[in-house]
Amino acid sequence: MSSAAAKKAWRQSRWSMILVILLVIPAVALLTQLRWRWDLTEERAYSLSPATLQTLANLDDRLQIKLYFNRDIEGAESLLPARLVIEDLLTEIERKGSPWVSVETVDPTTDWAAMRDAEHVGVEPLPVTAQNVSGVSVDLLYQGLELRYQNRSEVIPFVTPDEFEFAFTVRLAELQRAQRPVIG
Repeated sequence: MSSAAAKKAWRQSRWSMILVILLVIPAVALLTQLRWRWDLTEERAYSLSPATLQTLANLDDRLQIKLYFNRDIEGAESLLPARLVIEDLLTEIERKGSPWVSVETVDPTTDWAAMRDAEHVGVEPLPVTAQNVSGVSVDLLYQGLELRYQNRSEVIPFVTPDEFEFAFTVRLAELQRAQRPVIG
């Protein structure tokens, strides 16, 4: 192979590499912005039900969701997968309820105002005992949710993934009801 042919091949490979980089980087940046979810489970365990979607579609005012989660769950690591499912469902609810729905996550164990708010609305911590090198410790685990819609609010004191969507939809439907029934 001659020197000129080698230089030409080198130049072409260099330009090809530059073009690939110039195309791949923006494509990757765009794809990371997209939120695609595919629920491949038979029972559609990670998809919102039609009732929840309909309730979200009926929103005509801002729905504020405040999730009381402490980030440090040392000693209760087994709850991490459940927490990830709850956060994922809330992300999906926020996306499907856009622009009316906003989700805020606060940590009552590190924010005194959040702890006071949690107690005020009725989100109670669950005491969790953990064994470590220094002995046994009791930590407080927050995993509650408050929904605010118009001038009312509803609370789920302790959220679990298997009951989350039903509890959320029932409370949201209650908030959307124009008048509460009076017994008397």
